[in-house]
Amino acid sequence: MLSVGRGRSRRSQRCFGVCLILLALALLAGSLVRTRAHAEQTVSTVAGPSVAQTFTPAAAAPMAGAVVGFNWPNAAKVYMNHWDQQSVTYKDRSMPFRVASANGVPVMRVFTGIEDSIAKAKASPETTFADFKNMLDDAQANNVKLVLTNYLTKEAIESLAGHPYAAWTDAERDLATPGSAPWRGFENWITQTAGRFGSHPAAYSWEVTNEAGWMLGMDNGTITADAGVAFLDHFQSLLKTSGAKRVNAGGQTFFDPSRLTDNQVKVATRNVDILDHHLYPEAGDAQKQLDMFSTYVTRVKSLGRDIPAMLGEYGTNPTPFFDHVTAEGLKQGWMLLPWGFDSWDNHKFNDSSDSAVLNKIKALNGGGGAPAVPTVSVIVPPLSTSPTTGAPVAGTALPTTDRTEGETDNRGTVVYASAPASTTQVPIATDDPGRSISLATTGADVGPMAALGFLLLAIGGSLSLGRRREELSR
Repeated sequence: MLSVGRGRSRRSQRCFGVCLILLALALLAGSLVRTRAHAEQTVSTVAGPSVAQTFTPAAAAPMAGAVVGFNWPNAAKVYMNHWDQQSVTYKDRSMPFRVASANGVPVMRVFTGIEDSIAKAKASPETTFADFKNMLDDAQANNVKLVLTNYLTKEAIESLAGHPYAAWTDAERDLATPGSAPWRGFENWITQTAGRFGSHPAAYSWEVTNEAGWMLGMDNGTITADAGVAFLDHFQSLLKTSGAKRVNAGGQTFFDPSRLTDNQVKVATRNVDILDHHLYPEAGDAQKQLDMFSTYVTRVKSLGRDIPAMLGEYGTNPTPFFDHVTAEGLKQGWMLLPWGFDSWDNHKFNDSSDSAVLNKIKALNGGGGAPAVPTVSVIVPPLSTSPTTGAPVAGTALPTTDRTEGETDNRGTVVYASAPASTTQVPIATDDPGRSISLATTGADVGPMAALGFLLLAIGGSLSLGRRREELSR
């Protein structure tokens, strides 16, 4: 028989253990809520084909200072086709990168997925991708990062499909059809290029296509906005899961994005790390175009995505248009990539012709010596859609910060690790009871709060269990 004093002591000890357990559970719950808050999920549905979509908001990732680079549209023609262009020869193919470095340019945008490079990659992949790597290596040797894009003309889609089309509109419709020959060909091109070179230090960002509204036929109604948005979403997600560090938009989804619904905007931007627009005097007043883009950036932010923006192309002729867009873009803190070094149109410039553009770029970048490239965090890819059934499939979870460079996979290829060693898979529920995904979070996200919770849980459980065992033994 226990004395009254000893009974109270044991009851107090048991209560203390229970309290510790409750406190531990509260701390653990708080840590998970904190993690959940970094990647809150909502589910929406794209009209047209019934496809469930999931949108993942990301934390704000402002660029660390605006910089001015430029476009070099003929890079693939020189490096992969071995052609000479206006001022650039195949023999001296790295010249544009040397010019960029001498003028303080840290970022250039290049067209890689063109009709000839796609066809050559099918016929001779190792030779073609060796040329692709040489381009990236030469850029890196000159401290230049690259935005890599594709130029999906009728001829390029024919290279993807392996057969001709009577008209570009026919090619666009087929390309946007899940599971079609050009769809599968484009999947192969994306996985080959981003898979091989996504971790290359010169590969700054990737685009699915240049100007989707025009090149996919959304602007003129060849394909619906729903079909175009679903196409972009699938291939942006594929870029991420294949190894791309960042994905930028390649221009606005529509030239006039006010034609998109909120849901279409969410799906079109959920795998995008940098918003983008292209401006030319042929499209009208510079300030009106800038205002339209600013409105779009604000709209995307209001829908839960506070991500940086850039002007991936803008005209350099006439000079007042170039000067106005440059000044206003710098005020906004946007990365600026004017068009176009050695291009074949009236906006061309190089180091010998229309060199005034390069002189201005040099002055804007501090007089030469490439500045640091802005840092943009990597976002977690949400669910994408199956190319054949349209059903949602889980994408690969990536950390919310840039992955560590220099790691190798089992083939000896330098890659970015899928997540740090301390990664924890945290289940994230969706509104669909039949589906859930896991978000990769590092130990720092869960934090000391969770560690303390586990410690208190162990102590409280030990005290309560010890007292219970003692009573049962008596």
